[in-house]
Amino acid sequence: MSEALVYYFAFPHYRRGILDGLRARPEPTFDLVAGSSSRANIKALSGEDIDGLEIVRSIRLGPVSWDRGVVARASSSRYPTVVLGPATLSLSTWAILLARRLRGRRTFLWGQCGRFGDRSLKRRVQEVMNRLATGLLVYGENEAVAATQLGLPPGRVTVINNATHSNRDVLDAQDDAAQLARAKEAAVSAQHEGRLRLLFVGRLNQDKQLDVLMRAAAKLKEQYPGLVIDLIGDGDARPGLRAEFDQDWVRFHGWVYDTEELNEYFRAATFVCSPFHMGLLAIDALRAGTPVLVPDNPMNGSEVEALTPMVNAVRFPPGEEDGIVDAVGQWFSVVGGLDLELYRKARTTALATWDPAGVAAAIKRATAERR
Repeated sequence: MSEALVYYFAFPHYRRGILDGLRARPEPTFDLVAGSSSRANIKALSGEDIDGLEIVRSIRLGPVSWDRGVVARASSSRYPTVVLGPATLSLSTWAILLARRLRGRRTFLWGQCGRFGDRSLKRRVQEVMNRLATGLLVYGENEAVAATQLGLPPGRVTVINNATHSNRDVLDAQDDAAQLARAKEAAVSAQHEGRLRLLFVGRLNQDKQLDVLMRAAAKLKEQYPGLVIDLIGDGDARPGLRAEFDQDWVRFHGWVYDTEELNEYFRAATFVCSPFHMGLLAIDALRAGTPVLVPDNPMNGSEVEALTPMVNAVRFPPGEEDGIVDAVGQWFSVVGGLDLELYRKARTTALATWDPAGVAAAIKRATAERR
């Protein structure tokens, strides 16, 4: 019987690699429980997707949710360790935290537990949740700092990194020379033939400021007539973007869940770009070997720590369309002379660090160390 439990109101599909690692030996292995109510248009994992994942019935009460049966199970003495997602709109999460705190049982929050510089009401509610937990398991150094900005002791925060797919296939392929050559060829194609392809993958929400990316693309198209921009995902900003940028070179694809199809979009892109803040998209771009235009925003997800400026990425001021245009020019000015060994080391070191197996092992270490 497992001595640890991971519960979240819904596990997003990109968590599969990490959850497989938590289920695998060596001990401890983790039981997995999730609600049946997903949010934010993200595909959630089901019991058919991952061995041992139990789905319980969810009840939605407006923006908040309650998952039946999970509170009594997660609060019991059966589990010395419980790991929860930091979901402030999940009543079940609050109930588990309170019950285990009163009973002196270890409970950890795994995820984004506060953005850098955020002092909003939402962040202060998150702080209450953070302080009820034994410790926080966060994605990177930037988020570790952010989690302590309202007074939480740094000793209660552990960096475990983050990941989507296993990077072992990319590391074993040793295709760095081919990917750097592809990046150089794409730069030549853009400069001499006017062909340039931008890619965004993620939620098409208002806070992403995707209109900035669209306006930057329109300016770039004056210099690179063959420009195309691919937007993969969905969200509340999509209708407005489609209406404002009704052009044949702007392509909305919705969510793409087939791994090989998604890889084709990454491999076809000249750049991956997110105009205001970026997270896991940085790791996916590194896997593909596609250069990244990344906003220099302290509220970025910690995954951007995996990027190396002017080796596989170019930074620009967040939310500035001219900054994106300038970043394209900066990359084209250096990529031709980019050293292969420098490129290889930056990419392989990052992919070895930000890998699902490593994240799962880090969670096990972090929770075991406090036993």
